[in-house]
Amino acid sequence: MKTRFRHVAAEDAARSTNLGLAQQRRFSPGGDVVEYAATLEGTVSDPSGYDMICRFRRDNDSFEMWFVARFGASPSAGSGTWTLTLPFPLLATISADCPLGIWRAKRASPSTAAWGPIMRDTDSTITFEYPAAAPTGTPTYVGSAAPWAWTTSDSIGGYISAIIDRSV
Repeated sequence: MKTRFRHVAAEDAARSTNLGLAQQRRFSPGGDVVEYAATLEGTVSDPSGYDMICRFRRDNDSFEMWFVARFGASPSAGSGTWTLTLPFPLLATISADCPLGIWRAKRASPSTAAWGPIMRDTDSTITFEYPAAAPTGTPTYVGSAAPWAWTTSDSIGGYISAIIDRSV
């Protein structure tokens, strides 16, 4: 004999309320991929003239995010080191010194590529790091002139996986 389970809307509502009170409610049922309007920011002035495609998936206390920024016909790389805004605050005690993901940049002309770890900058931003002299060296950060002078059709993209700070 097979057991049959019944689903009652009132039970679902009560379960959802109790999970919410315990801060354990799922975000995006089923782990749906959601669009996010991430922005590149410069420490002195922000880059502009790029198209950003960014998606994330949240599952309770963690999230994954994929992004790519492509520079258009009239790009401005801004000034200073770049950071990228996040949809959720990071748990600083976990993410302070460990890579959260990986980035890859592609230069259109001459054809060149660079990559490195994505690191926590603040609770709400990440930065793109690479060693000054591969495979080791002083940490260098992607920005308006690094790893090259950005121009039309250049791109940077990546993936992160991080733990969310729910106390914020």
